[in-house]
Amino acid sequence: MKHKKLWIGIGFLGLTLIVALAAILLRKPLGVYAGKPVFGGKTAIYEYAGKVLEHTGDVLVNVYYLRGGDKAIQAYREANIRRSRALIAQKEPQLIWVQVTFARPIPSAEVSSLVKETGFKVQDFLMAGRNSQGGRVWCIDAIGNLDQPVCDPDLGVMFLQGWVETTERGLGRWLTDNRVYIIDTIAVEINELLAQRHADIVAGREIIIVSESPFWRLEW
Repeated sequence: MKHKKLWIGIGFLGLTLIVALAAILLRKPLGVYAGKPVFGGKTAIYEYAGKVLEHTGDVLVNVYYLRGGDKAIQAYREANIRRSRALIAQKEPQLIWVQVTFARPIPSAEVSSLVKETGFKVQDFLMAGRNSQGGRVWCIDAIGNLDQPVCDPDLGVMFLQGWVETTERGLGRWLTDNRVYIIDTIAVEINELLAQRHADIVAGREIIIVSESPFWRLEW
């Protein structure tokens, strides 16, 4: 793969996630891509910014690490593990939205096997690798078919988004896999924060949450 490619899947949701992801990967303000945020907030480990999308009325929320480099990311990861373990400990399993970042690009066949073993429902994923000059390249597959990816098959899966149950077989399996750098469950917490802090904006609306991925800081 000689050039960066951005493959856009069918449907507005896929396009929305790509736009949100671009804002996060390039660390630009959300306003550059989707208009000025109409609300936002901050906690001890992250900040978020969101707006109501003009054409659908959905709410798009981007989540960013706080400034602070590796220490800030590590604090985010530790808080995520605590949250995830608390979710697994609950009596009633939930199907939750997550984002998985791998420690390095993983062959799509390996990821597909893990997805099937854990009942993970894939929405979309990003594949990454290096070109002939040694430069990093990435490609978003909004179709979400790991067995027949749109992206160059020589690339590996670096992260994926979708749904998984809060069970030991589901979320717990991803938490303990050494190929996984983080399985991010922040969407659960963000939905609660939005209901508490911004109920007047989000009530009755579809909420799309995309969190920053640390894949661009990892060595691969």
